[in-house]
Order: sequence, then C-alpha cells, then structure tokens
Amino acid sequence: MFTTGGRVTDIVGLYRYRGQYPAAVRAVRSRAPEQRRWRWAVAGITESAGALLGKQRRFVVEPVREMVLDMQDDSLRSQVVLDAWQRGVDLDRGEVLPEHNTWDLRRKAFLKNLYLESLEPWIHLPKDGFAPVTLAPVILAAKDRAQLDRSHAARLTAFLDDEESGRGEVRSRVANYLENARRWDEFSVSLCN
Repeated sequence: MFTTGGRVTDIVGLYRYRGQYPAAVRAVRSRAPEQRRWRWAVAGITESAGALLGKQRRFVVEPVREMVLDMQDDSLRSQVVLDAWQRGVDLDRGEVLPEHNTWDLRRKAFLKNLYLESLEPWIHLPKDGFAPVTLAPVILAAKDRAQLDRSHAARLTAFLDDEESGRGEVRSRVANYLENARRWDEFSVSLCN
C-alpha cells in the first residue's frame, strides 16, 4: 500500500506501529538494498521480530533471512546480520559469516597482539579448541571492546587537560588505549572475511 514514494524507514515504521510485519517486509523488498535507510529499516523489522514468538516470529524472520541471503553486497549482508544479532534475531546459519573454531579465533587474536580473554565480559568461548563458534557475538564483542578502549582514552584525555603533573605517563596510556581500540576494530573486520 505505502511501498512507493516516501522513505523506507518511515514506511516500515508505520507498518511496525500497526503490527503489519509482512507488509513491512514487502516494503523493504521493494527497495534496492543500500547502506543507510534500507539497512535501518531491516534492523527495525528484526527488532520487532525479536519480540515475537513461534509462528509469528518465523513468518517475519524467514522472509528477511531469504532477502539477506539473496543480496549481492557481502559487506552490507554482514552488517545486516550483525544488526539483527544485536536485536536478538539470528539471520545467519553459516551462510553469511565464515565458520571459525576457538583455535582460529585465538590465532587471529594472537596475530593482532590481543587476548580473547578480555572479551569474557561480553561472550563465553568454548574450551574445546575445535568447537565451532558463532561469529556474530564475537565480532560485536570486539567492537564493544574497541569502543570501551576509546572511551577510556577520551576520559584520560579530559584528565590530561585538567592535570599538569604526570602528563607523559597519561599520554602514553591514552596512546595505548587508542592502539588497542584500533587492533580490536581490525580484528572484528578480519573475522568477517
């Protein structure tokens, strides 16, 4: 009904408000996938689907999952899967993000001079090195860790402006936090490939 004209986020928002989730999925399908509004419209649908149960949830999630699997842009597909995971919906069953086990993750972290144990507040990795690992939570945890390091650096920088003593030590800690944030970001990107 409202699929022509208007922004896709507004159209999807109206259908979500009315509880017409299949119509919201059709509205998203009628538009070409792109990085901004289309991606946030899909995120809105998956957020609504996360609150549904049983058949209702399946009738919303499965068409979105099929749409995501049919996308040509691998980067956008990965981002949509991660957005959905943040909203409590798993769109990936091994088709979008590559498969890894715990040893693979430890090796990639070691190459970036990182410790996977520092992700423990966000995720729990299996002890068995050959156990398969769902990558979406690991990627999101690495991004959260990078953001945490950036926020520590910002707080220390504010402290540096106020405090005159110990500037060299504080500056080196700020540089260390920023370097760790950069490495966690690189680690999260490397997991998508």
